[in-house]
Amino acid sequence: MAKKDANGKDSRKRGRDHEDEPRGTAQDDGPDEPPALEPDTGPKAEWPGAQRFPAPPPLLGQHAQEDGEEGREQHETKERKDRARKAQEADEQPPGWANIKEEELRNNEDTQKARRKGRSHDGHNLGYGSSRHSFGNVNASASFGASFGHVGGDFNNYFLYNTERAPRSGHYSEQDLDGISGRHVAAPSDELLMRTLGKEGVVFLRGTALSGRRTSALYCLDQAVLASGDERRVSILRCGEDLTELHAQVEADSHGPGFLLDATGAKWPRTATEAEFRAAFGGFASSGKRAVVLVDEPLLATHLAPLVVDHMGPPLDTVIGRHLAFLMAGRDEQPGEKARRTVQGIKSGTEPDAASATAWLRSMTFPEEAVLLARTLDLADQGEAGSIDKAAADQRRYWLDQYARRLLATTDAARTPRDQSHILAGAVLSGHPESTISAAAEVLADVLEEGREERPAAPPQFTEPGERRLRHMRVEEVTDQGPVLVLPQPELGAALLHVTWFEYSRTQKSLVEWLALLCEDENSTIGAVLSATQALAQLAAYEQSTVFERTVERWHDWVDHDPPVHCLWASSWLLERLVFNQSPTPGTLDDSGPDDPRGRIVSNVARKLRAWADPERLEEAHGSGRAAPAHFPRWITAMMAYGTYVSTVPPVRDDLGDVLRKAAHLSIRTRRIALLLASPKTATELYKLSEFYGNVLVSSTTDAYRSGARKEVVEELCRWVDERSPALLLMACRVMLGIAAIRGDAPREWAGAGHVEGDTAPFDLLLWLSSDGAELPLGAREGIRSLWIASLSHPDTRQLAWRRLFRWDLQAHPPGTAHGDTGAAPPATAGMRRFLDDLFREIGGDLRLKLLWKELGTYRRLRHRVAPDQFPDTEAPGGFR
Repeated sequence: MAKKDANGKDSRKRGRDHEDEPRGTAQDDGPDEPPALEPDTGPKAEWPGAQRFPAPPPLLGQHAQEDGEEGREQHETKERKDRARKAQEADEQPPGWANIKEEELRNNEDTQKARRKGRSHDGHNLGYGSSRHSFGNVNASASFGASFGHVGGDFNNYFLYNTERAPRSGHYSEQDLDGISGRHVAAPSDELLMRTLGKEGVVFLRGTALSGRRTSALYCLDQAVLASGDERRVSILRCGEDLTELHAQVEADSHGPGFLLDATGAKWPRTATEAEFRAAFGGFASSGKRAVVLVDEPLLATHLAPLVVDHMGPPLDTVIGRHLAFLMAGRDEQPGEKARRTVQGIKSGTEPDAASATAWLRSMTFPEEAVLLARTLDLADQGEAGSIDKAAADQRRYWLDQYARRLLATTDAARTPRDQSHILAGAVLSGHPESTISAAAEVLADVLEEGREERPAAPPQFTEPGERRLRHMRVEEVTDQGPVLVLPQPELGAALLHVTWFEYSRTQKSLVEWLALLCEDENSTIGAVLSATQALAQLAAYEQSTVFERTVERWHDWVDHDPPVHCLWASSWLLERLVFNQSPTPGTLDDSGPDDPRGRIVSNVARKLRAWADPERLEEAHGSGRAAPAHFPRWITAMMAYGTYVSTVPPVRDDLGDVLRKAAHLSIRTRRIALLLASPKTATELYKLSEFYGNVLVSSTTDAYRSGARKEVVEELCRWVDERSPALLLMACRVMLGIAAIRGDAPREWAGAGHVEGDTAPFDLLLWLSSDGAELPLGAREGIRSLWIASLSHPDTRQLAWRRLFRWDLQAHPPGTAHGDTGAAPPATAGMRRFLDDLFREIGGDLRLKLLWKELGTYRRLRHRVAPDQFPDTEAPGGFR
């Protein structure tokens, strides 16, 4: 099936939708978020700041009691099925991480793009192809088995709100069909389905599970039966291994005349011969019988092509409105109008206290979700659900958990754990090429099978294609590496990991091992490593010791292990994501109590980073002549982590200034040891190491500023200026020049204003210094001006500093301002010009800066030559001549 996306490209949907169906398979279901991880190619981007982080992850409440919604499938053992049957009969509900290249540790642009655009579960997701879905209360009592392959294959089929039950007699009665017709929303494919059904008698309705295809099939069968004047009755056929059994069922059914067959996952729709098909269904058209076969197989047998109709689901907001009106009919005079206003308010975001419902509707994929949201809105209207916002969030998490269980459940022991491995690989690597996901799935299957006492025989080389095992995902785009697959909803990946961890507990160590192997693979892209670390961060919130023992601690052990250098990045990303999952905004935990587990996790990370960033062990080793002690990788990980979102969250934020100062002194003291104490050979190594420490400091400090800790960074730089240490001042100059190049968020008036062409965003530090914001640290302007003067004077930084200053000057003087035409210039540029004028006056007013003043005169003449319209004046006002 081909479908046009918003950009006009073809995108094929893979996956099955949700309906009221009595049967399903492990590879059939799946949702998406997200994001998944962007590949490390394409245009370069900046490391994202805290404002680019996704919205806070919801907490998982207790699993809601099952209400028998349309399409609800329950996996039960034989004993539980018996109990459920008896409960039905009584009208009750069944319980439901010394050869490191500097660029390897620098905040490289490929990594920046991936962290910004990685999609794990929410659309922007900080670059992780796995979960951002935090869970609080965990209900593990609903586990359906201790390991893959032990889940029952039968399903109970419940209908919406107890008005429709799975027919006990194996057929849909007139009363059942009336309920379906009353709530049915016409799908675009219904008309073609009706025509083909009337002409051929048998139709293969192809669509993903949960797409509403079953409801369309039942509605069209009912209309066909009505047109013929026969008894309104649709019989359910059991799907066998071949068509022989089907023929016997049809012959034994004395009623008919409508038949529904769910052949999802069956092999015979692509292997049956024409003779076999005619033997089973050949006489349908002539005898007045009608049958709809539900399939999700993309390649059916050739002779069946004329009988295939591709299902297209109805608009989901319409589904919500129709079901909501149906539920309100008994107590409201105008249920249709009231339902329409409610849905419109939810859709537009104007409905009060319904942010979760709006977010759900905007990312909704399946009609079953629409039905569940409609019921939630109805209960809220009756005053039984409390806040719509909380109720919708709880119901969505409940639905995601249920959907994850359907995907992970198996109906064929011979196909486990490979089916589940593909499901989990898709959850972690959503947004990656299909080949990458399939390769990772095979690795996971091997890891899972290593722990079994009796390992199965190796599967054949050509088994189930990955396309079928990943049918719950959809094609986002087609690249040179093949189709890129994403989950239908980002949050599903987190739900799949959550359900696997708590309900299939025997897979926990294997899952951590597999994710660690993905990070350690030197052939893995940055995106894949990011995706794996995001998943590890989710699992670390459940069992930190298990995850850290296999990942961070091993990646820091350079004596017994030899992990790739990028594993240090992976360690810092894991810590970042772990903190972010607990505190999605810096102030999330401000009001949390001492018993809040999220606060304990963040405090534990802060303690680890504080210990790892302590340079005492490194200084002791350098003093004894050892260039790279065992503490080296831990220090690097900590410094990289302080350059991420972690630096904005208390209590890590409180340690940032002290950590940066110690890192600066580490670089300075290592150079002194190299010059004064070390042997010539060791001195060379220590000198290079001193430069390396300085580069890491500059990179981490710049990144921390970009990530949102700009106040803490600027305050610390100003302190370094006050200490009057030449070495420390030089370090501060290098950091300041890095920060001076960071672009900030453009004010609203910046767009379309008369600034230099291509200058679409202001320099963040310049804009901040030109503002009257209360957050600007005391003495920040004076401190930054002192750093500019030092940077323009020092031989190590002067060349870069003059270039940076010219860029600032250009931005502060848009075209026209030199002639007094400031109407087209953004208002912020006036403050920028004031700051630069103050800088130039300070240079001209200090006798010690006479040489710098002469260089400033040369600079002004050069800028006039480059941009005469913006800088017509070639002499500096006042100062030395």
